[in-house]
Amino acid sequence: MRKQLQTYFVTTVTEGRRALLQSNQNADLMMDTLLQYRDESRYALHAFVVMPDHVHAILTPAENQSIERCMQCIKGGYSHAHPSQSAIWQRGFHEHRLRDVEDYMRHITCIIQNPEKRGLRKSSAYPYDMYRKARSKAGAPQRLKPLPPCDTLCGLKAAPTLVGTSESEYWRTGVIGRCGLQPAHYRT
Repeated sequence: MRKQLQTYFVTTVTEGRRALLQSNQNADLMMDTLLQYRDESRYALHAFVVMPDHVHAILTPAENQSIERCMQCIKGGYSHAHPSQSAIWQRGFHEHRLRDVEDYMRHITCIIQNPEKRGLRKSSAYPYDMYRKARSKAGAPQRLKPLPPCDTLCGLKAAPTLVGTSESEYWRTGVIGRCGLQPAHYRT
């Protein structure tokens, strides 16, 4: 029997919430680690952000990998490559299985906005906000439940769609938010 692929939003935190990933060298090593295991096909990497004391990622483990094994590779791979003699990561990690497109979009938004909320984004670019780099290899998970019609979410009659639309088109049009339409329609 074939294992059904699941997509997860994961968070791992440095030991004592030290700002270990604040240096460019350490943040680059974390990104290299995430991308290395993606390139080895251990998981599809949909998005990630490296913050000074934690990492968020959206990933889909390969058929022969569990989420626990993926996180062991990420945390262990980083720890092995890092010269520190002390503990780097808190034990464990937080995981949330993404159930539908709305859930996926909400967590993508979290990843995109996290640097700004923490006061790290001084311009439009944050070097460790890697949604665009990560998504170039893995689009949105296709097995997520579609969004319900917009009128059930925000009262508009138009219905968002991912069917027949590439993810890059979807994001290039500025689609983000609960109903999947342009953010301008619900801004005040």
